[in-house]
Amino acid sequence: MSHFRLAALVLPALAASAACSIGGEILDDGRPCESNSECAANLACLDVGEGGKACMPIPEIAFPPPFTVTVTLEPPETQCVLFHADAGDYRFTTSNADLVTCPGDTQLDLFIAGQDAALISDDDGGIFPCSSITASLPQGDFDLCVFANPDGGVLPDVVISGGFSE
Repeated sequence: MSHFRLAALVLPALAASAACSIGGEILDDGRPCESNSECAANLACLDVGEGGKACMPIPEIAFPPPFTVTVTLEPPETQCVLFHADAGDYRFTTSNADLVTCPGDTQLDLFIAGQDAALISDDDGGIFPCSSITASLPQGDFDLCVFANPDGGVLPDVVISGGFSE
């Protein structure tokens, strides 16, 4: 899977010129890494396709909720949003722009920022076959990532929404 962090707009891969460190060696972003701990601040070690990983920039989006970001998902890539949350109950979903229909099969994964293991994942729990996660979060930084089922092809205009749960 290839992961790209995004802000209010999707950012092109390898766009920034930040650096990451592996064994003390300073590397430009986009250089190979093995885990988040090897990347400098504002970078994460993300899948970039064909089994490889690289240090990539992590832009932030405005939060507190609500937020809505529209992306095009081209399997196997993953689009991620880094956000800061106050303690509370949140809901994250994928959908079409109308927020009541689904463009295709998606999966959401919620991570503590900089961690490799998802706190919670959902495949098909929203408007079928879209995804929905409801979670009680402590204050902190989190990554919300979405990817498309590899068998479903390109999904244009997937809306990722996040906010306090009702």
